Parts: sequence; C-alpha cells; structure tokens
Amino acid sequence: MAKEKCEDHEVLKKAYDEVKTRYNLVPTFEELDNEFEITVIEPERAHFIVRDINRAICSKIHKFIDNLAPIISPQPSSMHSMVEVKLFEKHEVEEMFKYYKKLMHLLHKSILLSLKEEKDEAEFINEIWKDWPQIKNPIISYMSKITEGWSKEDIEEHTNEYLS
Repeated sequence: MAKEKCEDHEVLKKAYDEVKTRYNLVPTFEELDNEFEITVIEPERAHFIVRDINRAICSKIHKFIDNLAPIISPQPSSMHSMVEVKLFEKHEVEEMFKYYKKLMHLLHKSILLSLKEEKDEAEFINEIWKDWPQIKNPIISYMSKITEGWSKEDIEEHTNEYLS
C-alpha cells in the first residue's frame, strides 16, 4: 500500500513539474501539497493537475468562507452564529466583511477560470501563491479568536440567553 502511495505521489509530481515548466508556476509541488493537500488528487487525473489544484485552492477558500459566514451574517435561529458573533467587536466584523468579500471574489474567480483555458487557471495558481500569506493570516487570527472564545466558561451565558 505504501509503495502504491509513493507511486501515486510521483505520478502527480511529474505531472505538476511538467505544467510548472510550461506555465512558469512559482510554487513547488511540495509547497502546494502542504497548503492545499494536492496529493489527494487521483493519479488517473494527473492530466487535469492544474484544474484539480485550482479546485483544491477553491475548496480551501470555501472552507474559510464557511467559517466566517455565521459571523458576517448571523442567524438568530442559530446558537452557533449568536455565540460567535458576540466574540467580535463591530469594527472587527466590518474588517472581517472586507476579508470575506476578498475571499468571495477569489472563489468566484476560481470558478470562472475553471471554465476557461488551463493557462488561465495556472496564472490564478501563481496569483494565489503570491498572495497566500495575506489570504491565510487573517483566517488564522479569526479562527484563533473563535477557538479561544468557545473555550471560555462564559459561553454558558450565551447558551442560556439563546435558550431563554
């Protein structure tokens, strides 16, 4: 089984190295795998490596969006949303909304480019890679605050308010 995984990895890496050269992609295979877990791509799809990397990026961005949505657009019927929105000050939610808009733009751009040529998706991979620290760092900050907030004892007060 481990030998098969190693062979799968090599098939994907070879396919990536070919498109890396063709499109002047900046990140290495290992860097992309570390951030977007591209080794889960089926080796039979190696000829779609650029498209599948774009999908992996899109999936990660979508996860970020899903984690912010309950705060950006709180639903009174959702205890989850009501607890998390109270963890942030109004100005923080306003900043979060700007970040959310940026993520939504990238998500929709990724989807649009998936309908175009491979070279367009390759350019997007480079664009995302260049901006990745500025894309990733805010979600780390938000998720740290959310994680810390859920661990506090006063969450019970929020829960009691919600259930009242």
